[in-house]
Amino acid sequence: MVSFAWVPELLAMCGSILCLAALILVLRIYDGHEIFLWHRITLNTIVSVLTTISKIGLLFALAETTSQWIWILFRSRRPATDMIAIDRGSRGPFGSLHLISSIRKA
Repeated sequence: MVSFAWVPELLAMCGSILCLAALILVLRIYDGHEIFLWHRITLNTIVSVLTTISKIGLLFALAETTSQWIWILFRSRRPATDMIAIDRGSRGPFGSLHLISSIRKA
């Protein structure tokens, strides 16, 4: 039986990749052209929206998979400090830096 538990994360990653591809396409199309204004929407607005949507999708998938990592470690024989480091790493940039610096090979 197929599990659909990872569908939201996969959709978020695909959406993030599609927004990044759309951003690249828009920038290539309008490279060297005059700056346009369409119903008070500028090129900067389009770039900002696509970038923000891409970041949201990527951060959602990253946060969910990092939280899942704790449960994967819970089933194996790893020290509790590893789970604490991963939990802190899923909560912000400083925790992520601490997680990266404390990763040990399995």
